[in-house]
Amino acid sequence: MPLVVRNLHKRYGRVTAVQGVSFELREGSVLGLVGPNGAGKTTTIKSILGFVRPQAGEILVDGLPAWSREARRKLGYVPELPEAPLWLTPRRLLELLAEMEGLPRTEARREAERALEELGLVDHADKRLGALSKGLRKRVLIAQSLLNIEAKRYILMDEPMSGLDPEWVSRLRGLIRRLREQGVGILVSSHLLRELEGLADEVVIISRGRVVYKGGLEELAARMKVGGVVEARVSDARRVAEVLRSSGLVERVEVEGDVVRAWVARDADTSSVVKLIYDAGVNVLSVEAKRVSLEDAYRRLVSEAR
Repeated sequence: MPLVVRNLHKRYGRVTAVQGVSFELREGSVLGLVGPNGAGKTTTIKSILGFVRPQAGEILVDGLPAWSREARRKLGYVPELPEAPLWLTPRRLLELLAEMEGLPRTEARREAERALEELGLVDHADKRLGALSKGLRKRVLIAQSLLNIEAKRYILMDEPMSGLDPEWVSRLRGLIRRLREQGVGILVSSHLLRELEGLADEVVIISRGRVVYKGGLEELAARMKVGGVVEARVSDARRVAEVLRSSGLVERVEVEGDVVRAWVARDADTSSVVKLIYDAGVNVLSVEAKRVSLEDAYRRLVSEAR
């Protein structure tokens, strides 16, 4: 059975953090939870873990209430920021967390050592957390999610790539794929869609606490009609924008000062849009045509949801 989040609602005083969020995370899959800062990603994750109590909604882990001890044993967690005393060493922190998982001390030490080796932390294991770089501390947080991994069915990673250098981003992606192959379901939150390209089986995009998209990245590209964008610097951007909007060749036009930016319709030709700009009777200072990325489509989707 999957990890199920159904119609989740959470408010902090007058501020609504999450409104009706629903999704499922299945074993052996990677789900991306994507949204801008403050969208409700961390609140959703902490609600699953029982750190935050929502006002409404249901969260089930393999059919068990998420707040139950049996459900919590199935969950691993990578927090966005360190939540342990900075005077602890990575080795001692991991040993304590392994003991809190219910492992005997000798086994807890073995688990801690294994996690340190997995994340390349053996040489830093006896330094204080406060003396480590941001990237090393992030690797310690990732290591804690691997303790007693045999009992874990799902791992929730809150901005796990933040602070990592390119080498360790690549290694983390490899680790996530290995865990998926072992049947673990992994939720990865990020405010950058590109971090999940080639990794997530499905994404849930939230904006202002609401789900604005749920599905695969290919479906997102088709829905947002990812094609091309033309950006021109002209003497009269508003006039050019009017010409483009009335042409039927563009999906959307933005004006920012003397710059006009047009998203080309999927069935239209970029060169035709460029020609319209030059024929609009204004001075054209520069024109650039480029392909729209999924990241552009994501930003557009979030912008339209505001």
